[in-house]
Amino acid sequence: DVFAYLLKNKNYSQINELRIGEATVMGTDAAEGIIDILNQNAITLSAEIVEVYDKPSLPKGDTGINPFGEKIEASDIGIRRRAILAVGRQDINSAHLLPLDKNMIIIGQSSDHTVIDVTDVSNDYKIGDIIEFNLKYGGILSAYTSEFVYKNYI
Repeated sequence: DVFAYLLKNKNYSQINELRIGEATVMGTDAAEGIIDILNQNAITLSAEIVEVYDKPSLPKGDTGINPFGEKIEASDIGIRRRAILAVGRQDINSAHLLPLDKNMIIIGQSSDHTVIDVTDVSNDYKIGDIIEFNLKYGGILSAYTSEFVYKNYI
């Protein structure tokens, strides 16, 4: 909302400090949404595929609570192609990941891996391929503060 104010008003004489991190990093403003003159895709997360396999969508047997205290619900939609990525919740919570390929579905995470469904994507992903994500604000915060996430400034 500060950035939107600056764009609409030209009187800056009383301003001596600005908190516009979201605008400069994400091209958005909490109150106004997208800021058209800024890039909304300046930061991406790239994660390497370490495994690819076909697996039933519904696990056999009973499922319990994961290490994060969550019970993950699954539905039976047949055999699905899954990819395991070398990035996990210790690096970034999957709730903050937005796959660039809109046909990907994030299934879940362990501490050091993320599982995605790649059944409906057009690419035939293999081990070693890279999957890219846009990030929500919390994801950017996590990625930048994780010592395990390599940062490449272009």
